[in-house]
Amino acid sequence: MFAGPVFIVGVPRSGTTMLRDLLGSHPDIAFPYIESGFIPRWVRRFGRDVDLTDPARMKRFYEALIASPFYRRGQRYGYRLMFEDLDRIEDKRSWASIFEFLLRAFCPDGFWNGRIFGDKTPDYLLHLPLLGEVFPEARFIHIVRDPRDVASSHAKRWNKSPTGTASRWVDDIRRARREASRHGLAYTEVRYEALLDDPVAALGELCEFLSCEFAPHMLRMTKASSTGDTKGRDDIVAGNQGKYLDQMSAAAIRRVEEITWPLLTELSYPAGHADRHRPLNPMMRFVLRKRDWLAFMTNDQPDVGWAKRLRTINPVAARRS
Repeated sequence: MFAGPVFIVGVPRSGTTMLRDLLGSHPDIAFPYIESGFIPRWVRRFGRDVDLTDPARMKRFYEALIASPFYRRGQRYGYRLMFEDLDRIEDKRSWASIFEFLLRAFCPDGFWNGRIFGDKTPDYLLHLPLLGEVFPEARFIHIVRDPRDVASSHAKRWNKSPTGTASRWVDDIRRARREASRHGLAYTEVRYEALLDDPVAALGELCEFLSCEFAPHMLRMTKASSTGDTKGRDDIVAGNQGKYLDQMSAAAIRRVEEITWPLLTELSYPAGHADRHRPLNPMMRFVLRKRDWLAFMTNDQPDVGWAKRLRTINPVAARRS
């Protein structure tokens, strides 16, 4: 029986939070409300061959844990871990055991007894090989959304350039597919629009992927959305797509379609303005990456700390694993 982990990944603003909360409504599946974000960083810091049996090393690990954005945000939900609690880690020489303990400990109401646990960190899209190495049994769900809606959402949320977002959308999706195939990962994709148009069918397929039965509870999210056009809603808002038509100019839409053209058409998203592929040149990609980094770092986001901003947007750190 599959007990986890399941990792939900995707280009940011693609519906990862919605998917987490829909799957988390299943009685046998749970996710922390907080993105972990720490797995690649801690594997680099403490080494792939971890050993927390030494008390001094365990103390350093605990200090890193309680200083992390994951733990600090977890405290807002009432979660606490004392140093002594880490003795409950089953195998202190296994990252899989260590991370499973932490993720399960921060799931709603605790989540032990072998049921499926997981994590939703969109940027893990860039770390699939490492996660597959740490968790050989892991299953990955990659949610993909129309690049025009993604670009529009990035511009609205973080003042990022639609063209830069479009270029990264292509790069990150192709990279995820390539690495999942190369490393033989248990990987599937779900379209954001399919979840809105026919949630029973889409969630049913995901339940089959996770070796569990579909549950009607999954049609309502575990918690209401806190951002975007669906803020305050805990149901599936079927009309929350195609918003780019009202939020972007025809010229901007055309440019996004040109940049994403091969993948856009492969995924059967209808192009309304472009008729060919015209990617960004390398210099413009570099300029827009720096420009969007600055926009993200200076944007007023009380719910996103500086550490997460650096981790999310830093093109070097994001591609180390």
